[in-house]
Amino acid sequence: MIDLSRFGATAFQDLAAALATAHFGAGVRPMGSGRDGGRDFVCESSITWKTPGLAGEQTSTGYSVFQVKHKDRPGATHADNVAWLWGQVRDELRDWSERPDRRRIPDTLIFVTNIALTPFPGSGGFDTITLKIDSYVQKVADRIKDAGDNEELKEIYTARAARLRSIKSIHFWDLYQIDALVAAHADVRWANNAFLTAGDVLSAIPALLNVVPESELEKALRSHARTTLVTGGRIYFDEAGGVADGGMPVHKVMVDLPVQVPADDGGGMRRTSVLRHVLGRSERVLKPKVSRLQKPRHLIITGQPGNGKTTLSKMIVQAHRAAFLRGSVALSDEQVAVIEETDQALRDLGVAPPTYPRWPVQINLAEFAQDEAVDLNATLIRRIARDVSAKSDAGEIAPNLLARWRTRWPWLLVLDGFDEVVDTTLRKRIVEQVSEFANDCEAEDADVLIVLTTRPLGFTEDIGDGLFERIELADLKPSTALKYGEKVTSVRLANGPDRRDLVIRRLKEAAADEAFENLLRTPLQVLILSIIVEQTGELSPDRFSLFDRYFQTIMTREKGKFGGFSALIRDHSGLIEEIHQQIGLTLQVRTERGETTRSLVTPAELQDAAWTVLERAGFKPAGRDRQLLEDIKNAATHRLVLLAPHGNDGYGFDVRSLQEYMAGQYLASAGDTAFADRLKMSAHNPHWRNTWLFAAGKAFAQPTRHLQQIVVETIEHIDEDAPERLGALFPVGPGLALDVLNDGMARARPIWLERLIAQALRLLATSTSADLPALAASLVKLASYNDHTRTLVADGMRALLDTDEGGVGVRAVQRIWIRACDEQKAPAHVRGLSQVKPSTTPASPDVLETPASVRPEPTLTTDQKHLFAVALHTVETEGTPSLRPLTEALKDETTARALETGLRPHLKRKPSTRRRIEAEVLPPILRTPIGPALMNDQT
Repeated sequence: MIDLSRFGATAFQDLAAALATAHFGAGVRPMGSGRDGGRDFVCESSITWKTPGLAGEQTSTGYSVFQVKHKDRPGATHADNVAWLWGQVRDELRDWSERPDRRRIPDTLIFVTNIALTPFPGSGGFDTITLKIDSYVQKVADRIKDAGDNEELKEIYTARAARLRSIKSIHFWDLYQIDALVAAHADVRWANNAFLTAGDVLSAIPALLNVVPESELEKALRSHARTTLVTGGRIYFDEAGGVADGGMPVHKVMVDLPVQVPADDGGGMRRTSVLRHVLGRSERVLKPKVSRLQKPRHLIITGQPGNGKTTLSKMIVQAHRAAFLRGSVALSDEQVAVIEETDQALRDLGVAPPTYPRWPVQINLAEFAQDEAVDLNATLIRRIARDVSAKSDAGEIAPNLLARWRTRWPWLLVLDGFDEVVDTTLRKRIVEQVSEFANDCEAEDADVLIVLTTRPLGFTEDIGDGLFERIELADLKPSTALKYGEKVTSVRLANGPDRRDLVIRRLKEAAADEAFENLLRTPLQVLILSIIVEQTGELSPDRFSLFDRYFQTIMTREKGKFGGFSALIRDHSGLIEEIHQQIGLTLQVRTERGETTRSLVTPAELQDAAWTVLERAGFKPAGRDRQLLEDIKNAATHRLVLLAPHGNDGYGFDVRSLQEYMAGQYLASAGDTAFADRLKMSAHNPHWRNTWLFAAGKAFAQPTRHLQQIVVETIEHIDEDAPERLGALFPVGPGLALDVLNDGMARARPIWLERLIAQALRLLATSTSADLPALAASLVKLASYNDHTRTLVADGMRALLDTDEGGVGVRAVQRIWIRACDEQKAPAHVRGLSQVKPSTTPASPDVLETPASVRPEPTLTTDQKHLFAVALHTVETEGTPSLRPLTEALKDETTARALETGLRPHLKRKPSTRRRIEAEVLPPILRTPIGPALMNDQT
């Protein structure tokens, strides 16, 4: 008898559809995901089959509907299972008789189930349920008499009885039937790999390849899974004295993050939880030739800095490691405990542990890109083979062996950190590698799920030509943020129950205070918040202050320790902070140039940074202050506040956002003119966006109105003189304004709110449909601050409705406004903005105009006219294979200015051209390295 224990509900439904299609032919039509009106799959031709244990053949003619009923854990007794199935059947019969959306009644209803029904006459499962069905149909008919003289009720009951009588026959496919069909269709068995054991595949591969003995291959793959189960399932955030060097087990701190996914009806996005969505996808059979799930099947998960992308990717992989190894006898007690705890953690989150045994692999794309930079033959399959070989004792595993195994066993490939690949050439090669791998899976009919994570800003690449679905991590709800805070605090302070309870109490107080809502948006910020409230309890409601308070908290803790390097930190805290800023900037610059993707400095580079800071402060590191330099170097070998040693590889920050915070501190540590220049220089570059926001946050965290004015004016004017990136047509200022507002830094500064909201609303004229849910959520949050901000948002939307470009965006946001309000529990007066109408007076002529859009057309030379004409023709010609002529034309400033005017009408007519320019032309321009200029600026 086959074992269906590893089939979840979705996988079992896929199996049933595959068996019906294999047995009856192409007449079987699966209904797909979403609302199916009680139909999992249907057939409109005559079909015949034989049921094990029943005499003769069963036949269905006319319109047949299959309904799949999967029991997660079949009961211990046959009676329990029959009772459960009857409950399911009874509910369906009620729906077929009563629900108006089930318009077409089937001639035959076939229930497919994973429980066994005995054929014993009178007492067996088949006869028991058949008798109950007959009794139920009769009861529905008897209700006509019960209606008495009530003609309305009599009409309702008559219609219900007639609908049930229209179902001429009801049949069951039970476990025995599924067993027989699987035996008859071996191709379905091999296509649905949940039937297979690792031994099935492992024993078949040597025969296919004649390369690796079975014992060595099984040892390698099992060893890899076992090793990474313990070491790969941890997250590290080693703040001084907080978390042990071994890190945190990911299953002990994971929360199911909210995510925006495409709606089932194809209209807009809907909100769900990411673990449920991803693990639900991984339960599907994804072989292209048999999968009921249409493309795109792979996933791209985008999330803001600190939003838990790496933690999420580790949990997804860990869940499948547990599924892959579950039931294995070659496990240590610790490994068994990790599997059990991982499964229980998922159940606690309301997510079923995976049952479909995918082989999980995780690749850090930043490290892969670094290797590929020096190895032109690098491919994803080679990298996977290298990693498996390194983490097992069975020797080298050949890439072609894994490539063949990919066709025989389902995989889960998680590619983490695409946003950390900054160099445009490397990004292009990574995209090519991922697309090649995904297309190979399609061509080979391989059952593979690929999950890629990245920050959304600057992500414009189309990977795999429609093979990937993009979903977006949303901000944490306060309740979820609090759950995460409680979990991470319980792990950090496991041996200090009093401190743990104090921190959790303070976190609850912060969660209840609306002013601190912005600090609870991401897991990283909640973790930092828990550390701060443990030490001081003092909070400020903006992100820069949160990170700054964290740094000062750790600095204070180090100063207060006895012995060690506490005296060094106490006496030279200002220098230590400057060294952090210098190294933060250095690492930002190096990753931008693609020199390294691991964000580490060598001991020599750490010394150089310390030397620079000491000299700038008037010290003599080559002379009388040589010992101070040595002390700083020695302190770093243990830990220098937030700078931590990483083995023999060097020194760095445990979390990328801390590196960006320090680089932002550097940008802000300048005179007014230099500060303005640094902001303008870095504002458009996606690699520097988070750093830019930290620098702006510092200006708003202090009583420095003139610096705040510099930030706001930079946002307002950043696109006015940027023809080389078509700033008038593809502005970055509105996105910057929204980021500043979302950050919370300007919330207590009403003098700037009006100007920032006005800029942010310009996004409504340029945003794509994929951006609108996040934009709507941000605008709802802004409008919920107070009556003043609600009025600002409403007036801005009203003015934009009077414009062609802005009006389209406003109406699109209004269509999803109520959904966004529901998600944030916005007050009624904010919900009313979904009904904002155009102004009764003409819109101000400068609502969407920029100086560039009204600037006189430049005079072009003959050569420039040629560049302009070729570029414009390329853009306007449908199906042009390359936009390179536009790229070349933008290198000439005068031609670029002319194109800002010349392209505008075409972009209005063809929004798809806008998306293509954003994907093909602008990324290399926006990502042009600006780090060297910042490094050379020592003002």
